[in-house]
Amino acid sequence: VPTKYEITVSNHGAIALTHVEVFDELPEGAKFISASDGGRMQDRQIHWLLGEAPPNRNKTLTVELQIAKEGEVVNRVTAKADRGVTAHAEAKTQFEGAAGIHVEIDSKDKLAVDSEGDYVIRVMNRGNGDAKNLQLTVVVPEKMQVVRKEGPTEATQEKQRFTFAPLAVLAAGKENTYKFHVKAVRAGEVKLIVELKTDDLITPLHEEEATTIFGESAAALGEPGA
Repeated sequence: VPTKYEITVSNHGAIALTHVEVFDELPEGAKFISASDGGRMQDRQIHWLLGEAPPNRNKTLTVELQIAKEGEVVNRVTAKADRGVTAHAEAKTQFEGAAGIHVEIDSKDKLAVDSEGDYVIRVMNRGNGDAKNLQLTVVVPEKMQVVRKEGPTEATQEKQRFTFAPLAVLAAGKENTYKFHVKAVRAGEVKLIVELKTDDLITPLHEEEATTIFGESAAALGEPGA
């Protein structure tokens, strides 16, 4: 998660401070992106050389970091000047991971009547936090017959609608696969519809996969010589 910190250096005294330097210690699990005012990364510290700080004046520096982990992150800063002047500050931030759910459907674009094929549905978490309480629903076209299905949980069926029992957690970087082996029974343009709900999604994910079923069944053609 890109995060911007502001560091304010203040001289509340009556005389100017000289040779002012600021050191921002890079927190564990963080990656340096950028810094204002010529700040540079050196030995896991962002370093600014500000020079003179006039009395009763403030200077605000900014640094942008990429935070790659959940939990508390502590950003510690030290400012130094001549005559042994030193000041310390720290900022504590609690970061929570975010799930990044994606759904992909793979299948043949065309299928002959009476032939069989597969729909492979992949649910992936590309975020840095767990996805919770995932429930997948698949609506199979009426011109198809489901021969068998596979998934990480059991599914209930209502006509051509299959609803899988909720999956408690899909960890960051992981994926689950659902498979439907189907038989084409009538010709036409059809769509398989997939809907995914999770605790993290405000609105369900909706994906469709189009298939062309061509030809006629043996039953429709009848027996030769009939």
